[in-house]
Amino acid sequence: MSHIKQGAIAVCVALVATGCSSSGSQGFWDAASIDALEADQPTSAAELVDRAEVVVRGTVTGVEEGPIDDPAFAGDDFPIVALEITVEEVISGSFTGDTIKVIMPREATVSVESMMSMMPREEIVVFVVDAGVEDYYATFSDLSVVTTINDKVETALDPDATEVVTGDVDTWDDVVDIVEDAANS
Repeated sequence: MSHIKQGAIAVCVALVATGCSSSGSQGFWDAASIDALEADQPTSAAELVDRAEVVVRGTVTGVEEGPIDDPAFAGDDFPIVALEITVEEVISGSFTGDTIKVIMPREATVSVESMMSMMPREEIVVFVVDAGVEDYYATFSDLSVVTTINDKVETALDPDATEVVTGDVDTWDDVVDIVEDAANS
């Protein structure tokens, strides 16, 4: 096979692999969603900001077993996972580190190793509260994580409720602006 054909095949494989990261992101967030009915779901970005102790914009850079095995956090059927997020911006609250660790439930049928292989590359905005465990924060709502999946802005844990946070905007920059405006009002 000629070097040109080998190079073309390598480029095609790289493009296909890059294109697959979005579906991997969806699988990652599906594994972190436990499909629980949220009794008192926030009704706006402003309400999410008000309930959160810290709101950060960043990128998931690591996944590990959660630091606790406490049913009070997710129930007996759901193990805990900890996401390490590299912080690009603290939108609201007080946080001084470069990375923040956020615990959340995960589907019992999905391993941490599997989640690591599907780790999203897209930027996220996460609304969190103190987890009650040293050095960890926790999500508190199905709307606590906003990101882009397949080039569409979504609340990662409950895509059907995205417009609660995003309103009628559909670009990442506009959503970040809505959250920043809510934090500053």
